[in-house]
Amino acid sequence: MFAKVTPPMQAQETPEAPFHVLHLQQDRALSGSFRPDARLALAPALRTTGFWAHLDPADAHTLILLLSFLSPNGHATPAVSLVAEALGCSPMQARSRLLSLTQTEWQGQALAVLLPRDDGNDAFDPGPSLLAQEHPAPPQEKGELLPSRARREDLLAHSRARYARPRAEVEASIAERMGWGPPTFADDPPGTAAEKQDLFQKMTAQGMSKEQTLDVLARFPVAEVQRQVEWLPLRNAKSPSRFLLAAIDGDYDPPLAIRREASQPSSAAEPLPNLPGLAEDVFNMDERAAAMDRGHVPLHDPESPVNPPDSPGVSESTLYRAE
Repeated sequence: MFAKVTPPMQAQETPEAPFHVLHLQQDRALSGSFRPDARLALAPALRTTGFWAHLDPADAHTLILLLSFLSPNGHATPAVSLVAEALGCSPMQARSRLLSLTQTEWQGQALAVLLPRDDGNDAFDPGPSLLAQEHPAPPQEKGELLPSRARREDLLAHSRARYARPRAEVEASIAERMGWGPPTFADDPPGTAAEKQDLFQKMTAQGMSKEQTLDVLARFPVAEVQRQVEWLPLRNAKSPSRFLLAAIDGDYDPPLAIRREASQPSSAAEPLPNLPGLAEDVFNMDERAAAMDRGHVPLHDPESPVNPPDSPGVSESTLYRAE
């Protein structure tokens, strides 16, 4: 048995609607275009007219759900299947609850109106007496409008500064969606993501495919990949992409040039010890070698501290210097 809601005796002939639909204009442009939006507002009449007090709880629950389907254009006409999904019940049960609204009146009009459809998935619309349509004036920001005779260049500059996105940002967004540019590696820390983006560019420049590069960067540490990428120019590989992939996977040793450089001893000469009389002894030894070439000085000088008598002596090959 459906309850019939009647207004109290003191109600006016045209009482205020319990719900108001606010039609808003979002993102207004200088040309006058905007993005429509709508909001549902509760009016004091919901309480003061006795509407809510005399409404059956089950019907109130269904009515609020019906109004929640309000579209940006201010219409709430959901199909039975959508209401059933929201209620978590079968379409037959949802249809029964919506039909209860069509048989309950307020100010001589039903709370809901049935909108039949050919496919059988009928829709329902809130009764016109429940909703008051409002069109509030859109707020105008300071400096938003330009003079009516503004030049075309001024209009474009103002529009770009207010609504446009930087070209580099748009191109990067398009490239990422189309799969043209390097991935962002959003799951990695900012520093690691930047390193992976740089490696991605270098590895794909060597001929590696995008799938191979992403697989390598996901399986190996950044430091290992970076090391092999830096060594690749020194390897003189005929197929850089294949060699780089094998070097990373096999953790190849450094190139021969780097190993040779690491194995060479330091070329810095160690200073001679500052011993007393050492310079003089070396000079005397050079003098004896020169005299020996002339056949005047023996090979061993018994008084020389550099070559004492009991020492093995200085070989003749050492004393003679190549000219």
